[in-house]
Amino acid sequence: MKKEKIDKKKTGFSLLKKIMPNNSSEPRESLKFSEEKLKNEKTSLNADSSKIKISKNIQDNINYIKKLIGDDPTVKIREFHTKADTPIKCAAFFLDGLSDDTVISEQFIKPLILSDAPVSDNVLNTVMSEILYGGDCVSTCEMADMVSAILAGDTAIFFDNCDQGIVADTKGYKLRSIEEPQNEKALKGPREGFVENLMTNISLLRRKLQTVDFKIRFFTFGRKSNTKISVCYLDSVVNKKALALLYERLEKIDMDAVLDGNYLEEFITDKFFTSFRTIGDTERPDTAAAKMLEGRIVIMVNGSPSVYTVPYLMIESFQTSDDYYANSFYASFMRVLRIISYFLAIMVPGFFVALISFHNYMLPKELITSFISARQGVPLPTIVECVALLLAFEILRETALRVPGSIGQPLSIVGAIVLGDAAISARYASAPMLIVIAVSCLAGLLVQNTKNSILFFRIFFLVASSILGMYGFLLAFLVFIIHLLSLKSFGVDYFDYNIFKSPQKQKDYLVRAPWWTMLMFPEYLTKAKYRQKSGREK
Repeated sequence: MKKEKIDKKKTGFSLLKKIMPNNSSEPRESLKFSEEKLKNEKTSLNADSSKIKISKNIQDNINYIKKLIGDDPTVKIREFHTKADTPIKCAAFFLDGLSDDTVISEQFIKPLILSDAPVSDNVLNTVMSEILYGGDCVSTCEMADMVSAILAGDTAIFFDNCDQGIVADTKGYKLRSIEEPQNEKALKGPREGFVENLMTNISLLRRKLQTVDFKIRFFTFGRKSNTKISVCYLDSVVNKKALALLYERLEKIDMDAVLDGNYLEEFITDKFFTSFRTIGDTERPDTAAAKMLEGRIVIMVNGSPSVYTVPYLMIESFQTSDDYYANSFYASFMRVLRIISYFLAIMVPGFFVALISFHNYMLPKELITSFISARQGVPLPTIVECVALLLAFEILRETALRVPGSIGQPLSIVGAIVLGDAAISARYASAPMLIVIAVSCLAGLLVQNTKNSILFFRIFFLVASSILGMYGFLLAFLVFIIHLLSLKSFGVDYFDYNIFKSPQKQKDYLVRAPWWTMLMFPEYLTKAKYRQKSGREK
């Protein structure tokens, strides 16, 4: 009755429906476009030109592209004739700002204008074999290939009386120089990192792995962005099951744009509702190459400096490139320290709250007396005090990341000192709790790859411990282990560790053994067995 009354008065949703403009770009029946709808979508490049062939009449081709791009001033057209006895009209399309004007004029347009070679019989073969200087050019009869090439920064060349065109690689936009990644700095080893250009990133990987075993497969995603990605792996050692799962998940993706690798990551991850990452990422070519050598797959997205690796196991969160460039004893110690720091980061606040609130009789008399005297005058419950300090630390950390680098670190240091001292002096927090939070948060900074799981499970342990004490803490730990054992990454167990396995299979897990002892590949990643013939001679 109420709904009918509202509709009669022309108010509510019925009135809003008339006022709001109709957004025809949003799918109404289904979130996923069908093939028939894509054919009718005029704004989609692939849908509009995928079935169009290049015409022998060059003017028809010119008119078609002009109509397709509309009034875009960045798309340039150069019409000219060859110098042969029977001149042939040509037209070159390229994108201003993305194409190299010098390469276009010197290696493609100039040779065509000055050439007097007879091209009346077979235009395309003569042009590509006798006239053009540019090395990277291919022929095509599809209009979609020509349009895609123009929008990517290449040059599309049409010829009159020829139903094929030439796509010339003339990209010339500015690129960021290759430098060391800020988030993955290493004490030793290479100082180069990936950039935003896909082909540059592939070349960085190829420099590390100069073998015919290196395989690449390209995909294009995004109806509007037409973003190119590449899947790279070593054919002899790759995990075939993981590769098949990756292809299956990639083929199901259908969206309007892909601007970064995380767009794809959320589609292909095994389990979305978990704080653990089951897909790895890195900005270092040496790290990506090392993972490929163990049977993993590297996914590169054009426009992103990070590459993604699958399968991804939990132990990889505690491994760094320094582990393999430093002495094995030092590397093993640091890896164990990172693992300990992770558990300190998620468990220390909850453990401390459980002891203080429920089981203070387990502490020595002098220690509990010190805690009680430190908390005198603090008006907040222990759990509220702990959560407030954790929230204050997260605000300081996020502030240090977002403000300019010149003031980020001083601001975070001064802010932590001032706020901590003021909180204790004003009796809003106790010194022991401040020490516990500092230890937990600093330990978490040592393993940045696990910050999502640290943030979630730190609160999980804290809440469980504040309700049930040590029983809640143990229950939270049991849930943590069960959840960890239930995860998989592309068919591989996320946490695969067994102390009863042979020593050869434990040499790059909790510790990093010397290189000359690691004779075999990790069996949980690849079916290939031996990575080297023999170890070090005595």
